[in-house]
Amino acid sequence: MAALFKAYSVRFLILLSIVLTFVRWLMNAYLAEHLVWMLLAQLLHAASFGLFHAAGIYLIDQYFQGRHHGKGQAVFAASSHGLGGAMGMLMAGYAWSWGHAELAYGISAALVFMAFIFAWRGVHDRD
Repeated sequence: MAALFKAYSVRFLILLSIVLTFVRWLMNAYLAEHLVWMLLAQLLHAASFGLFHAAGIYLIDQYFQGRHHGKGQAVFAASSHGLGGAMGMLMAGYAWSWGHAELAYGISAALVFMAFIFAWRGVHDRD
């Protein structure tokens, strides 16, 4: 990751991770019966999750310094793994029961698209 952070901005890496997630959700929705596409989707999962997590920690280090560093990590963990994960799983469960995989992954892709817009507007590199 250190080499990626030297070569690219953290903003670019976050946006890239979101795009990879968007593609992965659409692959899961429409290509689940094809093993090769699902293997590629798993590689995209590893890349998108790893990129986003590393970039998120990088931003925590930038924005929450000193005695506030632990608070920043707590907010990140609670919003991405805690409440965010729980709400996502709950919504995905309902979507799956109403419209199966296509609806659940389609809604996920739409929310990821919104996340891209928010990140595009809200994530900026500190100089």
